[in-house]
Amino acid sequence: MYKFFNLFVFIVFPFFLSAQMVVGTDTLYGNEWIDYSQSYYKIQVAKDGVYRVSGGELAAAGVPLGGIDANQFQIFHLGKEVPIYVSTTGSLSNSDYISFVGGKNRTELESFLFPDPTDILNPEFSLFTDTSAYFLTWTS
Repeated sequence: MYKFFNLFVFIVFPFFLSAQMVVGTDTLYGNEWIDYSQSYYKIQVAKDGVYRVSGGELAAAGVPLGGIDANQFQIFHLGKEVPIYVSTTGSLSNSDYISFVGGKNRTELESFLFPDPTDILNPEFSLFTDTSAYFLTWTS
């Protein structure tokens, strides 16, 4: 009995799983927005609000602030660029900052798990985590 169960769970069952999101006629994997030639700094957000990342925090994380102008920074969330405010026009110093409006995780990605989006219990609360990931990047 256990051999049959193991055979089903580890060999047969994975063939029925898929990691794609079907949007209209497009099949998405979720990583289409990533430019692999750039570096990213992950910012985790658990509540709705305005967030500020200081130049000191970025320098401590290893972001090379000296060679980056303020207009070269971008923040992405769920594959879309988020508007930001940078406190300077030149290079960031330890006292400068980047501000953006962030929100907690909701059911944007979980909606692909349900055949009918109305099956989601509460669209304001995620089934898995309340923490969203925002990715800060810069162009050279």
